[in-house]
Amino acid sequence: MLTHLKIQNLAILENIEVSFQTGFTVLTGETGAGKSLVLDALHLLLGERASSEVIRAHADFSKIQAVFEPVPRSISGILDAELLEDESLIIERTIYKDKGNVIKVNGSIVPLTVLKELAPYLADLHGQADTRSLLRPRFYPFLLDHLSPDVREKKAVYQAAYHAYQVALEAVQSFEQAVEDFEKEAAFMTFQLQELDTLDPSVADEETLKTTVQEMENHDQIYHHLKSIEEGFARGALSDLNALSRSFDKLASLKDMNDLPERFQSTLLELEDIDQSIRSMVHQLDFDPKTLAASQDRLVLYDRLKRKHKTDVSGLIALRESLKEKLSFTDDQASQEAALKKTLAAAEKDLKEKAVRLNDARQALAKEKIDDVTSLLKRLSLDHAVFEITFSPLDFASFSEQSPNTLDFQLTPNPGEPLKSIHKAASGGELSRIMLAIKVAFLKKDQVSTLIFDEIDTGVSGKVAANVGQLLQTISEEIQVIAITHLPQVAAKAHHHIVIEKTVDAGRTRASLNVLSADARIEHLAEMLSDGTLTDDQRMSAKALLQ
Repeated sequence: MLTHLKIQNLAILENIEVSFQTGFTVLTGETGAGKSLVLDALHLLLGERASSEVIRAHADFSKIQAVFEPVPRSISGILDAELLEDESLIIERTIYKDKGNVIKVNGSIVPLTVLKELAPYLADLHGQADTRSLLRPRFYPFLLDHLSPDVREKKAVYQAAYHAYQVALEAVQSFEQAVEDFEKEAAFMTFQLQELDTLDPSVADEETLKTTVQEMENHDQIYHHLKSIEEGFARGALSDLNALSRSFDKLASLKDMNDLPERFQSTLLELEDIDQSIRSMVHQLDFDPKTLAASQDRLVLYDRLKRKHKTDVSGLIALRESLKEKLSFTDDQASQEAALKKTLAAAEKDLKEKAVRLNDARQALAKEKIDDVTSLLKRLSLDHAVFEITFSPLDFASFSEQSPNTLDFQLTPNPGEPLKSIHKAASGGELSRIMLAIKVAFLKKDQVSTLIFDEIDTGVSGKVAANVGQLLQTISEEIQVIAITHLPQVAAKAHHHIVIEKTVDAGRTRASLNVLSADARIEHLAEMLSDGTLTDDQRMSAKALLQ
């Protein structure tokens, strides 16, 4: 529970410090005195995002510190063991003008995420924004789910099945989109592949074609030069060299010529081989216009396809294989589609089964909560009110990740009137009581040790206000309750009474918190009952309220 709160430089709360006790505590004070600032401070301590705008004028920082005792056992998985050695949990948050904010838990700095994780185990704050959230049907499944481990487990199983269905659905949709895209592109891809098949590209083929075309385009010059060489050999060039070879042999028998004869002989043999090769090339040299034209056409096709696809021959080869692979999509299209749809059907069946189980568990829990809320409404002077939690039919098309259907909290405050959503059926005073009943009925007392209300008694007065106060007092027998109120009937039911007062000194506004004694409490309640002028009758009425 919350045992101590210290606030520095938060708007008009310059430096206040207050201790809290078990049971029911009320905070009262004039409008604008700073009651809501205390609640704002607690929101900041429990993880709400902070702004430097909350810092008091002319101050450099705002600091809020709270002590909770004992340390909730359920937070052992959030904080390191060494931070839980003390019997107290001290949370401190300092908001700086220029340096952001620093959060400490038992003296160690922690990130905001840790503070948010701790919050549900420390205090449950109910303000006007929370009342609005209780009017949103999308919030209702969460209210039920957090009450029961069994329901939470079934929800987790449902969500896993939902995700599996979404994966299977996406696979089918992606496949169908691929089929649609394929059908749009298949004709064009087929045409591209036919062009490439006609060419049958290879790097070696292109090089051979280039050589062939080059030779045929220069046929006349090649023939002329080959013929000149052939005729040169034929005119006796080799005969003269053979005579020189014989002279080398005779000379070698008379004088040491080193290796000159052998070198000359080797050169002569090479020239004879060249002569034979030239003769063969002249014999084989042929010009075929059709071969030249065909080779030129293939080279033109190579160049055209390379420009078209902005690649080289290797790229054309890779493109051809890619097109073959894409066009083979139809080979097992039917079997792929059948397999994917089979998986989707199984996932849908499983999801529907899990949805039924989750819905059944929620409805069973809802019946208990309907009785609890109805009982609480009677205690709050809504004797004839009928409260129901309705579930829409399970419509597969409406399944969402959080719930397979929608829930609604419905009410009829008067006999004979039809059930309506609570925000449509309830008046202002009725709505605050309904919110209180729902809040109490759906509270997990084993998880949180402090319950804080900001004007949960809005719109009520007299006996109804007294009943609200009595209910808060009853709840405080099991859990610490702190409430901000304007009503003396509610304040009188509290075990402890704190007044927030605002003063102006030396041109600066300050708020202070004072724990009232028994006599001071009578006087303050009398003021709350008065129109500004205190009378003995009002003091008597205040005493009566406290009895």
